[in-house]
Order: sequence, then C-alpha cells, then structure tokens
Amino acid sequence: MSCLGTANNAAITPLIEAAGLVHLAPLTGASSLRKSGLRRVFPIRASYSDEINN
Repeated sequence: MSCLGTANNAAITPLIEAAGLVHLAPLTGASSLRKSGLRRVFPIRASYSDEINN
C-alpha cells in the first residue's frame, strides 16, 4: 500500500499481479499504472495529465 515513485511501482506491479494481490494507492501519477490490463491496481491520485489539464 502506498508505494512511492514511478520506478518502484513499475517494478513491483508485475509481482503483485502475478501473486494475485491488491496494489492499493500507489503514489505516482504515471499512466503506466492506469492500463486496462491491470486488474488489481487501484490508484487514488490523479494522473499527471489530469493534474496539468485541470
């Protein structure tokens, strides 16, 4: 829960998905964690593009 940084989240997400665990509230606005294929990742922060555009 609440892993900080894009690189850290990118590294652990495949492991979490493979283990069938839930990845709750990764602290990054990276679009790579918002792919439709990721079923167990639940970001609560706005994406970087949403932060800029709104």
